[in-house]
Amino acid sequence: MSSATWVFAWPIIESDAVIAEKVLLRVADRLDHDRSKFLPTLTENRLASLFLKLHRLFPRESDPPHNSEFSGVSLRQQIGWFRNDVINALEARGTEEACREILRLANSLPKENVWLRWRYYHARVSKRRIAWTPPSPQAVLLLAKRSDRRLVRDAQDLLEVAMESLERFQAQLTQSTLPRSEVLWHWDGDATINAYQTVCHGPHLKSV
Repeated sequence: MSSATWVFAWPIIESDAVIAEKVLLRVADRLDHDRSKFLPTLTENRLASLFLKLHRLFPRESDPPHNSEFSGVSLRQQIGWFRNDVINALEARGTEEACREILRLANSLPKENVWLRWRYYHARVSKRRIAWTPPSPQAVLLLAKRSDRRLVRDAQDLLEVAMESLERFQAQLTQSTLPRSEVLWHWDGDATINAYQTVCHGPHLKSV
């Protein structure tokens, strides 16, 4: 759908539920085999707005039950599939805007909040997968040779290394044969700071 078509048609769909229902049923029927071409043309915000309108007009709880015996496909079944395709396309987009729009949907549809937050989680996974850059072969070889090294590329990696260091520090203070808690109680200027850094940081914070 072109931007001009959306700008013209969407205000009409938003303002009149009767027209919206007829138009969306027709769209779902006409685009049954072309959704993979149609949905990528919509922005994340438009995908979310389309899903919200589809859900309000054709909620999931009113979807016809699945019939194991083939008896043809009704328009109501097609609109349910279309609604699901829209949220699937938004989830798979793998962008920060897509994640924000799914959260907007979760806040707008309290009854679907849990389900949509799962969708948000999977959208974040898609975002990380798309943005992921594999480490260089040199970094992999260095990590294999030095078990005390850690690969830190983002805030989450840094947080995990810091937590690991603090856990080791806590063990040194309380669980070692010669606990080091006296380091915190006997201040001796730079000597105390150096001892603290040795216990807290150790070899684990060396960069690759």
